[in-house]
Amino acid sequence: MNIKNDRRIRKSKESLKHSLINLMKEKPINNITVKELVLAADLNRSTFYNYYCDIPDMLEKLETELYNEFMRILELHVIKDHKTHDLYKEAHEFIEDMCDVINENVDFCQCIFSQNGDISFLFKLEELVEDHIKDQLRQDFDGKMDYPAYVYSFVKSGYIGILKSWMKGGCVESSQDIANLTYNLVEGVLHSCKL
Repeated sequence: MNIKNDRRIRKSKESLKHSLINLMKEKPINNITVKELVLAADLNRSTFYNYYCDIPDMLEKLETELYNEFMRILELHVIKDHKTHDLYKEAHEFIEDMCDVINENVDFCQCIFSQNGDISFLFKLEELVEDHIKDQLRQDFDGKMDYPAYVYSFVKSGYIGILKSWMKGGCVESSQDIANLTYNLVEGVLHSCKL
């Protein structure tokens, strides 16, 4: 495929994505039709069907792209060698990188986490964060923490809550500021839960 076609495809997909975001600000995803989406994107239906089967398929593909970005960040911070692992440093970098991805996709994130969005994606993200938290805390605090399941739940809910509030406010604060705040709160919780 040549560069010109590649650029045209990217431009068409971006136009469809931007139009979907704008429509999701007004109505639930299930009430959006292909006809109104392509009209808003100033494209024809055949262009839409070159890339997607229907609106839910488009949303799923966009969510998968975002989820894969989150997975890539998680893989960057996965514990490879426990002896060289620093939980607090790793947690801070993980949080900041997650915030960077959200900030780069803030319009889309605000839509999928809104009442018009897809609640199942939020659950997938919560599971991703919870699994990461559990793995790290289990290795660093196994047997040294009271009620670990409650601690996991509290940290996960707090982290997701901060991200949702940050997005709702338009991501005014920097990713680093949100990472610092989250890191300090998580560190305080973990410190109070250790022996």
